[in-house]
Amino acid sequence: MKPWLTSFVVVLFSLNAFATGQYPDRFIHEGTEYSLDIYPLEEYFHQHPEKRLPDTISNSGLARGYIATYEIIEGQLFLTDIQVQKYRPNLIGAAEFTWVSALKTVFPGAARVKVDWFTGLLDLSFGARLFEEKGDPDPYFYYQYYLVLEIDKGDYRKEKCFTFPEFRVFVEQQREAFKKTPGYANLKKEVDATVLGYVQGRHGPISRNILRYLPRILED
Repeated sequence: MKPWLTSFVVVLFSLNAFATGQYPDRFIHEGTEYSLDIYPLEEYFHQHPEKRLPDTISNSGLARGYIATYEIIEGQLFLTDIQVQKYRPNLIGAAEFTWVSALKTVFPGAARVKVDWFTGLLDLSFGARLFEEKGDPDPYFYYQYYLVLEIDKGDYRKEKCFTFPEFRVFVEQQREAFKKTPGYANLKKEVDATVLGYVQGRHGPISRNILRYLPRILED
């Protein structure tokens, strides 16, 4: 299996483990904050299991136990914070939750960390939320706009912004372009065998989630 394919299988398998809808990570780009529902830090923890945060408070909506913050800074993708929940007693002695940073627990002494273990596309939705089309099996809500960023080993390469109708056309173009590549059949076979529950589950088959499997934007 190619390294970038391994990376995507790891991230997608992690998402499959989170069967309930999850709180997103945070993504900051050009001063705007977006929600990010693919979790690059899970890939790092897969590569370095000894680094995974111990004893984090998790729940059905935050099974991974943390919320990470990413930002594009000077053409590079950085992890700038990892927030976890901790218990602390309040004024009457009862336990309550508080959020604390765990970035330096995972990366001692670091104020930010380049996400050089990640290669792929990040798709960010924003604007007004649209209703699902009647009869469409896709479980996601749709949004007015989509921003797709191409990342190569933590380096920002380029981005494309779309309205929702344009985004659908783009996804279809990427799907058809990918089918023409030598690796498509092998990828589909490996992903179907490895993360069958995810591929055929609420996130849909590979053909409906194609951007999560691409290492770059495929040009015509």
